[in-house]
Amino acid sequence: MRVSRCLPALLALSSSCVGVPLPAAAPPLQEEVWVDASTVEPGDGSLAHPWKELPDALKSRPGPLRVHLRAGLYRGPFTLDPGVALVGHGLAVLYAEGPEPVVSAPGPVSLEHLTLQGGAGAQFGQGAHLLQVEISGAKPVSLRVSGGTSDFEGVTLSASFSETVGLQLEGGAFVRCAHCSVQGPFRRGATVDGEARLQLEDSQMNGPVTGLQLGFFVARRTA
Repeated sequence: MRVSRCLPALLALSSSCVGVPLPAAAPPLQEEVWVDASTVEPGDGSLAHPWKELPDALKSRPGPLRVHLRAGLYRGPFTLDPGVALVGHGLAVLYAEGPEPVVSAPGPVSLEHLTLQGGAGAQFGQGAHLLQVEISGAKPVSLRVSGGTSDFEGVTLSASFSETVGLQLEGGAFVRCAHCSVQGPFRRGATVDGEARLQLEDSQMNGPVTGLQLGFFVARRTA
């Protein structure tokens, strides 16, 4: 099923939403550090001498931080401060084995070119910017957003368990999801609760038992 629709309070039959706020830009990012899971020598976060562990990078600088992750496995869970960006280079995989989210953040953050596996996927409290992020093997929800304005592009959610939810929006969250894909036997591809809003642009759902579950339905066609 290919979706190219806009869901303001929950569904509008148009690719442009009247009265829906545009997604906020990613927060300003200043300091840059590097992490390489395969490095042997102790590093200082520079390009030539990267950190080996992601937590070392996250606590290395105060304020906005852009963390470059070289290909490798990075064991979580990870909690990100507002203004942090994680950028993968090659196949950078963040994973968790317990019930906690692989990545969680109470404030605005950015994830780019990353793979998240296991745990409770990713959870954001005040919005996030996601670009080319794949989330798989998570339960009970792959990607949860509980507030703020988020912008997702090229995000892929893959189900490994049949009783899971792909994308769940809560509270006053507004999410724009462009060129996204929900794949596999999810119980629900996306759930939009309460005052949350979802805007889908050129996105696909293949395999969920229910594509969209809406808490309150308002349909509107715009000229």
